Amino acid sequence: MGTDRYPIPWPMLKYDTAQDGYVVPLDKAQLEGAPRYASDRVPDYDDEYSGTVDKYYGL
Repeated sequence: MGTDRYPIPWPMLKYDTAQDGYVVPLDKAQLEGAPRYASDRVPDYDDEYSGTVDKYYGL
């Protein structure tokens, strides 16, 4: 989905040995409205920002 970065809460990441990578239970529609940032504008990963990401994903 472009070059933007989409932070995802750690508890949502599941490592799949068959795919040799992480799998998340998200589809494109969920990511379209998700918190994101451009690769050249990395946010401060403070409690407020983490709370915004967690809230979006219902955690």
